[in-house]
Amino acid sequence: MRERKSNSVCVFTRLGLVALLGAASITAVLAEPPLPPQDTSTNNPAATPCTGVTADGTATANQVAKFSAPCQIHQSQIFDNGTNVGIGNTAPGAKLDVSGGGIIRGLLALPTTGTATSAGGKNSQAIKLMASAFNSATNKAVLQSFQWQVEPAGNNTATPSGTLNLLFGSGTTPAETGLKIGGNGWITFAAGQTFPGTLTGATSGGGLNVTGSTLGLITSCSSGQLLKWSGSAWVCSADNNSGGTVTGVATGLGLTGGPITTSGTLAIDTTVVPQLGVSNNFTVPQFISGYLDLFPSGDSVALYAFNTSTDSTHPTLYVSNSDSTSAGDFALQVVGPNFGGNCTIDVSGNLFCSGTLGAVARTANSRKVGLYTVQASENLIEDVGSGALSDGVTVVEVASDFAQTITADANYRVFLTPSGDCEGLYVTNKTATSFEVRELKNGRSNVQFDYRIVAHRRGFEAARLPDVTKRFQTKLQEPATP
Repeated sequence: MRERKSNSVCVFTRLGLVALLGAASITAVLAEPPLPPQDTSTNNPAATPCTGVTADGTATANQVAKFSAPCQIHQSQIFDNGTNVGIGNTAPGAKLDVSGGGIIRGLLALPTTGTATSAGGKNSQAIKLMASAFNSATNKAVLQSFQWQVEPAGNNTATPSGTLNLLFGSGTTPAETGLKIGGNGWITFAAGQTFPGTLTGATSGGGLNVTGSTLGLITSCSSGQLLKWSGSAWVCSADNNSGGTVTGVATGLGLTGGPITTSGTLAIDTTVVPQLGVSNNFTVPQFISGYLDLFPSGDSVALYAFNTSTDSTHPTLYVSNSDSTSAGDFALQVVGPNFGGNCTIDVSGNLFCSGTLGAVARTANSRKVGLYTVQASENLIEDVGSGALSDGVTVVEVASDFAQTITADANYRVFLTPSGDCEGLYVTNKTATSFEVRELKNGRSNVQFDYRIVAHRRGFEAARLPDVTKRFQTKLQEPATP
């Protein structure tokens, strides 16, 4: 039979909470089911069974307990808030936050952030060193962060490698400085790097030669040769790009006159390249990414548009605005600034003009006269027709195509004009598809009449006198006249 010993080691994990709760809670914690017997004859021969565990009750929330003496729990320097662990501080700001120095008696490894694939390599975890400098312009302290990290090189090749890179950021995420150390020990410096002082030693190599104390290009190449990188070293090679004779010139896009083998003249192909000061004809579509300024000289039209297409989907002038930010933005604006004229069509298809809206009618003697359209405070459409009473009553069907364009709640108005003598007419029993016309005073006449229906356009039932003040504050910034 092995003797059960209740020592400080076996109850540590169960009584870590006791220091947080205080001495008054010790009895409740110890009331848990007993632990199975343990053989401590080799583990801790000098351990003495505890008849009770005490705590001074001074621990604070999140403070991890420790045994300061056999059977006595005391507060430690470790704090665990459930997310971060702090040593020497009560409010850790990272998974491990140590206030004070530390000693690592072994390898400190910062592993990769992931496993490389053919699409890209993965950096190492970084070492960040930070300082704080005061900025007199902003009157604030700014963190100055240097960061060392290993980055992959030659990923997805037969000889992958890595470099140790230095990054820096002033109040921002550190970025590459250009300083790095290769796997072969070579150091790559940032662009513009200078080395103060005196160079006391140099070794020939990589196309360089040391003569006495002078470092320069190697001079062992033959006349007419130059240094050329072979892929692994600088070597002397013939200069195939100079010293020869041009034996022929071929024409390219926009040029005519070639090929030239001895002598000749190249000229601009005016069917391809536009000419200044003359008229140009283009036989293919032209695309302009900026805007086109038209300033005709004298009294002439600024823009002509001609089209011989018989396809209704190919208009002479097509204007499109793909703006999706505002339903009231313009697709077209026409302005006469000297007389206050302004007409706009927005991307919703609404037309508003500061002048009149009208049409042109031809008279019997071939004159052309202007007509004014009727204006209304609401978005209304009309239909007219005729009917006849039979024994003082009739039902008029609303034309189906007209009914589909107006509000569907029978909220329309009907105006009647009798064509004969009667007591008068009135409208009743209106629906979305018909209305009833009756004679006043229960008359029984058989009289004809004309009617006019006025209704709100479907989808614009609430439209009334829209405020277009901003619409007519000229948006177009005219370019300067050349």
